[in-house]
Amino acid sequence: MNIDDILKGLGNLNLEKLPEDDAKSLIQGIGQCGSVLVTLHPGKTLMRARSNYDGERFTTPKELSYKPAFLNKTYQRASTPRNTMFYASFNSEIEAKEDSVAPQLICAFETFDWLRDPKAKGIQTITFGRWVVSKPINLIAIVNHKDFYEKNVYTAELFDAFNSQFTNHPLKEKSLKVLDFFAKHYANEKANSEHSYLYMLSGMFSEMVLKNKDLHGVIYPSVRVDGKS
Repeated sequence: MNIDDILKGLGNLNLEKLPEDDAKSLIQGIGQCGSVLVTLHPGKTLMRARSNYDGERFTTPKELSYKPAFLNKTYQRASTPRNTMFYASFNSEIEAKEDSVAPQLICAFETFDWLRDPKAKGIQTITFGRWVVSKPINLIAIVNHKDFYEKNVYTAELFDAFNSQFTNHPLKEKSLKVLDFFAKHYANEKANSEHSYLYMLSGMFSEMVLKNKDLHGVIYPSVRVDGKS
C-alpha cells in the first residue's frame, strides 16, 4: 500500500467509532519519512498550568506534573489512553523577539474553553508551574499547517528549514504528505474533551514517535491561540 492509499484510508475512518486497530495498522504502514528535529537544551523554561477549584492549593511538583498513565483514559492531542504526555508551552528565541503570545497565556487558553468565547465572563484561579529542562529533549516538529505559516515566525522558520534540508531528498514528497495530513489533525479546532475521539490520529502519531528511543515527543503550534505560538 502506497502512502496515498494509507492517508486516504486514515482520512476515511469513522473516528467516533474508535477504529483503533485499523488506524494503528495504517499508521504503522507509513514507514520511514523525514521531519525537522527541535532540541530543547538544558536551561530552557517550559510553562504548565492547572486550575484551582474550591480554594485548593498546589504545593508540590507532582501536583503540577503530567497526568499519570492510569488516569489517562481518553485520547488527547498528543497522547493516547494507553500513555500520557507532558504538555507544556514555551517561546522560542525568535518568538521572544517578536510580538508573540506569552507561554502563561497559551497555558490558560489551552486549559479553559470559556476563555476562547468572547461572550463568556468568569473568574478562575490558576496555578502556573515553571519547569526547566535538565537534559536535551528531542521533538518532532508538526508545523505544516498552511494556515499557521504567516501567524508565527517560529513555525515559518521550522517549515522553511524542512524545505531547505529536504530540497532534493527522495523522501521529501512522501514526508510532506504525511506531515501535512497529521498537522491538520493536531490543528483540529473541534477536538475537545467532549469529542476526544477526534484526537485519535494525532495521539497515535505521537505514540509512534515515542517508539524511537532518541525522540521524546512532538512540538506543534497552539490551536487555542490560533497558531500564533
